[in-house]
Amino acid sequence: MRWDRTHGILSRRSQRAVMEEIVLRGPVSRTEIARKLDLSVASVSRIVSPLLNAGLVRVVEEEADDASGAGPGRRHVYLDVDPGGGTVLGIRIGPTFQTLILADLKNRSLSGTELKLERLDDPDMVIRRVADESRRLIDLNVKDRSHLLGGFLMIAGSVDRALGSVRYSHSLGWRDVPLRSKLVDILDLPMRVESMTTAFALAETRFGAVRGQNNVLAIVCSLQIGASLLLDGRLIEGYYLETGGIGNMMVTGENGRIETLNRLASGYGVLRRIYGDEALSGMSFSEQTDALIDAVERDRDGDPAMAAPMTETGYALGWRIAQFLHLVAPQNVVIAGPLALSSRYVDAFRDAVVEMLGTTTLNIVTSGEVGPVSGQSASHLRAGDLRIPVRKSHGPHVMAPAHPVFSPNFFMKDGNRLALVPGWQFSASGAYTLPGIFGSGESYVSVLWQYVGDRITQPGLPAEWGSPVASAWLRACVSGE
Repeated sequence: MRWDRTHGILSRRSQRAVMEEIVLRGPVSRTEIARKLDLSVASVSRIVSPLLNAGLVRVVEEEADDASGAGPGRRHVYLDVDPGGGTVLGIRIGPTFQTLILADLKNRSLSGTELKLERLDDPDMVIRRVADESRRLIDLNVKDRSHLLGGFLMIAGSVDRALGSVRYSHSLGWRDVPLRSKLVDILDLPMRVESMTTAFALAETRFGAVRGQNNVLAIVCSLQIGASLLLDGRLIEGYYLETGGIGNMMVTGENGRIETLNRLASGYGVLRRIYGDEALSGMSFSEQTDALIDAVERDRDGDPAMAAPMTETGYALGWRIAQFLHLVAPQNVVIAGPLALSSRYVDAFRDAVVEMLGTTTLNIVTSGEVGPVSGQSASHLRAGDLRIPVRKSHGPHVMAPAHPVFSPNFFMKDGNRLALVPGWQFSASGAYTLPGIFGSGESYVSVLWQYVGDRITQPGLPAEWGSPVASAWLRACVSGE
């Protein structure tokens, strides 16, 4: 028995990297993965083996056309996510919607529900409701609990991604809530927690409207404003780009008054222009949410009374965001949330940005409502971070099946013995995972057992192994393909 922490970390990173390539680009060949990750094809095959055994990945064969027209071409073998390999729980907690969904690994929604909570300022109550509804959804739709791979939760607020805790949420009234640990304790399920704007930005750049783009400003426009920024493919984290941060920036508003961006340019700003401050102050949060959804629907139906509120509010946001764009110069801006469904709001935003920047080269796109949590933002983001094997949180796991290790020496003729030349050998490995110690997130102990058979010399294949079929089989064994 030996402690092999470094090997385990590297192995897990390789599995995650390969799994992410399959999630993002599948169906994809082993050769393409190897080229992208700077690995050998044999290494990719070895890494993929436990993913195939776990049912997370499947082999897809396609027949290529023969350019000569003489007949069918060779078959191409690709790797893709197996939709039946597991189920992921997606949760969204925000001021406008609170939704849960079960999705497979191919973006297909299996079942979902909306909570419609009246109060959101009590985190313990919200967590209990989310946990109770999650258990109900799982009990009704997941027959084999081992196929439930984990959960992905996105929430309106500033999130400590390492701890999975909510640092602060202005719209929910939460501060320092250990959200992930509470849900893990109740649901006994691995969880990942992201801020809503971060989850939205990652989903859009990986699977959505700006897939493959590296410089993106993502803005969520609901009752409040949230934003996330990716530069050179790297997520820029910080309190001031989280929901409750950018929306609470003090800006010069109408008539030269200093007010927050939320009051001026969010859904709350739209409602102020429709109902006035006094009437709006008498509405509960859920009533404001319903009023905003109604305003967006009326605008989409062409109600002329919605033209001025939507246009003025969208222009106000574009004018203020344009000053920020001068600094970071992203290639793309993605607008999501209820207000992204209003063409007047979005067009006014675009007009203000073009007017301020003096350019039309910036790509401004919309993504509609962020929720309910889609299969992409839940199953795919979670699948790219899965730990293999994934069937249990802790306990003994066979990391790879026992297997013979073949080499040309396996086929050596009998002869004089020579030390350190194995005739054949047999090895097996296993690991036991346990909660983290020494400050780590996870610890494990690995065991390697190996048996080496007779040691002989005189290399050379017996005559019976001289056929083309046997030679091809030997090459496959040696290369691991």
